[in-house]
Amino acid sequence: ERLKLNQNAGNPVLFFSGFGRDPKQLPTKLLRNQYVLRKEITALTKLKAAKVKSSTELYKKCLKKGKCGLVLAGGPLEGVALKAMDRANADFPSMNWVILDSTKLKLRKPSEKDIGLRKYQGPGSHRLIVFGDSKGSDGEAVPMLDAHPFLGPFTEEAVVNFVANVSAFGSTKVDPEGLSVMKRKPPQPTYRAPVSAPTTRDPEATILPTAQQEENRKLAAARRAQREAERRAQMDAEAEGFIEYDGEEEDEDDDEEEEEADDEDYDDTNDVLELD
Repeated sequence: ERLKLNQNAGNPVLFFSGFGRDPKQLPTKLLRNQYVLRKEITALTKLKAAKVKSSTELYKKCLKKGKCGLVLAGGPLEGVALKAMDRANADFPSMNWVILDSTKLKLRKPSEKDIGLRKYQGPGSHRLIVFGDSKGSDGEAVPMLDAHPFLGPFTEEAVVNFVANVSAFGSTKVDPEGLSVMKRKPPQPTYRAPVSAPTTRDPEATILPTAQQEENRKLAAARRAQREAERRAQMDAEAEGFIEYDGEEEDEDDDEEEEEADDEDYDDTNDVLELD
């Protein structure tokens, strides 16, 4: 009940907990295949840190526990950044590590600027703050935390060197119960003016006198009429090439009709052959 696990989900009850995360119940079907179980555990242990999304989670999983590393991630931790996190977690197992999505959230009271952290540069820019117990001038512990901002590149060597010598870097005192998380305003879209043709023109160079305009119109009309006439002449010439008239063919047809008529008028029954 304390871990908020469902006992009716299967037997045995499986769950995963580590790296400051809340317990996560796992389905019992993972036990059917060792490769599926190994794949699930590998995915759960890939990122050795807990994600925080609110002021309450930040206090509970990080600030309340004293020494803690807060990664303000500018997106998913991959490649070099993920290797740096794994190395830091392995070299400093006593530290608690948490991740805050810096693309959507930011710190306030004090602000990231007041803590000394470099300005958020957009997606892909990862930053780090290491919190540690603070002491007063007399060496006694005080209810504050020292916030050490990391200003170097987010690489494996640079991050490990910073955490190992964090006391040598500057810090800002922070009230663990006052530091909170707020939403970051989404970036404003960049406005681009539409590209248009230049509007400034020289009136004297573009506007012609009325008489000149009338003359240009007449010349254009004359050129159109000339082109039309040339086109018509070309079409007539092409038509003559396709249709040829020969009077002799018509005469031959007439001769054939006259011969057919003579044959019809001829009657061989009336012919008389006289023999001497």
